[in-house]
Amino acid sequence: MRGYTLMELLTVLLIISMLGGISAGVYQVVKGNLDLSGSRLKIEGIFQAAKNTAISSASPVRVIVDPVYRTVEASAFKTLGEWSFEENNDGSTLGAPMNYSNLNGASITKGHIGLGANISGGHIDCGNLASFDLRLGIQVQAWIRMEGKLTDPTESGTTVSSKSLRRSKPSTTKKKKSTSRRTGVKKRAEGVGIILQKGSAYYVGVTPDGRLEAGIGKHGGLDFYRVRTPPEAVRPGRWQRISMTFDGYSIVLAVDGIDRPLSIVGYEFSKPENLPSLPDQIQVNNSPVTIGSAKSSFRGKVDEVKLRGLVEPVSFVIPETQKILGWRKIVYFDKRGHLDPNYHDKPIRLVLIETIADDRRKSKTPSTKVVRDYSKTFQEWSHDNGMDLEGLTEKVEEAKIENQYLNRRKEVITIDRLGVFR
Repeated sequence: MRGYTLMELLTVLLIISMLGGISAGVYQVVKGNLDLSGSRLKIEGIFQAAKNTAISSASPVRVIVDPVYRTVEASAFKTLGEWSFEENNDGSTLGAPMNYSNLNGASITKGHIGLGANISGGHIDCGNLASFDLRLGIQVQAWIRMEGKLTDPTESGTTVSSKSLRRSKPSTTKKKKSTSRRTGVKKRAEGVGIILQKGSAYYVGVTPDGRLEAGIGKHGGLDFYRVRTPPEAVRPGRWQRISMTFDGYSIVLAVDGIDRPLSIVGYEFSKPENLPSLPDQIQVNNSPVTIGSAKSSFRGKVDEVKLRGLVEPVSFVIPETQKILGWRKIVYFDKRGHLDPNYHDKPIRLVLIETIADDRRKSKTPSTKVVRDYSKTFQEWSHDNGMDLEGLTEKVEEAKIENQYLNRRKEVITIDRLGVFR
């Protein structure tokens, strides 16, 4: 029987080792592609969940993409109190979820649908549940019918778009002391008819000249950070749907589903750079939530009052072997599940790539160029570096970054303005 020569054995071993090397290489490529695809699916899942929540709750939802901490977080509003005034007895009314509210001078009357409450001569005490302490954000919705006549506007001043009223990061540049006229910044303006309030934490109301006004409590040395719409946003003699949404990054007031331009009370004549920034959260206090107020209730009727709170976000942490290119993004879905046109006029595009050791190695060579700070949004970064007037666009700048990684495995997520993934 013929045996094998040493040369034949070595040849077979060489072939086996080559095949093993090829298999390992193919495995690494396939594994890398699967890891990227898995992350893309998880990120899309968070966006899809946010979109579905916006539609089901008929309220806006935001998703924050942070490329520095490699996180994708979605936050939504949860209903904590709802009062339709259909079930009432012995001076109380039953709200949801199953909490009794006491009528104090208010009365049950014909509402927008079925029964409502007239709070012109009193208010409704809804109690001080722990769930009403809303640190992260708040949304108030209600149908209201204003009685009487509008008064002439008592103040005039400039207004800015509601989407501009966002919390800005503290600047390291020392500002000059403002000499702008400030009025009424120490307390809520007299004559504001309260629709819903929780002591010094938050409130929504209407002024006699028809401005919808809202306040977030204890902002610096002020009792409230107060914003309001122009006059006649609320009109007497008809039912209108109002809402206030504060999420720690922006504040929006809407009447009949339309976001209204806002001004910051007390800073109507200030320059944009002197406007105070939004508080990042709501302070907690022991006051009950009231519909109306013992001191100054809304003149008219209310119905279908809803109080929602911003819940803890659902998040996904991207593995260290991957990263998202570009700047921090705050993506807003409106109540239809579309990209909110108040914040987005173009589709959202995210590029997820595989990283290598060189990506995580810090350069020892000092750079004289402007450092790209991806912990900020593109608008914040370009504004802080004085480049927001140079015609730079996020799309073009991120395309330049993407071109540096042409040979990397990548996954692209695109969300069009209708909220559809491409």
